[in-house]
Amino acid sequence: MLSRTSKYALRVLALLGMRNEDDGPLLRSELAERVGAPSAYLAKILVTLSKAGFLKATRGAGGGYSLNKAPELITLLPIVELFDGSQLNGTCLFSDTHMCSETDPAKARTPWCEIHRTYLTFLTSTTLEKVVACGWAPLN
Repeated sequence: MLSRTSKYALRVLALLGMRNEDDGPLLRSELAERVGAPSAYLAKILVTLSKAGFLKATRGAGGGYSLNKAPELITLLPIVELFDGSQLNGTCLFSDTHMCSETDPAKARTPWCEIHRTYLTFLTSTTLEKVVACGWAPLN
């Protein structure tokens, strides 16, 4: 359900959420290596996360990226919306252009709507702190 971009963004935020303030920021190259993302691709994700207020970018010696908010204040939904917003709007399971509605439902509407509601509830109620507490670790 998540795009590759959202997965990389969540991995970066979780990795940074595991760190203590005393650990300092991480360079883009280190983040890319630790989350398994191409560095140039991750650069665009980091800019988006920074502009949205999730990350703080520090230039110069000892610079890099760190969380701009406490992990317990970050829920997954706004992060996923940054990158997958159009996928969260209720598009039909079987069509990218058809929007299911009560008057024009797809045959799979009822079960799909239940899955979609559960997914949105998960994204809304899950904080970065919970993700880190579950023992999440970067892939590499």
